[in-house]
Amino acid sequence: MMATSGPPSTSSFLPLLETLEDSTAGQSEHTDAYLTIANGEEGRQFLPAVENNFSRLGKVILVSLQPIR
Repeated sequence: MMATSGPPSTSSFLPLLETLEDSTAGQSEHTDAYLTIANGEEGRQFLPAVENNFSRLGKVILVSLQPIR
């Protein structure tokens, strides 16, 4: 078993969320992060991290749905 800085679900989800929050990240990086989250990279272990950070994820999704001006 590999040593990580936190539980597997948290250690893999937070960098994805930070990528989505990063306005300087490219569209392909955002797409990859969304797809990884949507596919639930680590199955049931991934869900608690999504639940714990749901409000942050919701804000990112709402921003991404706003039209570009």
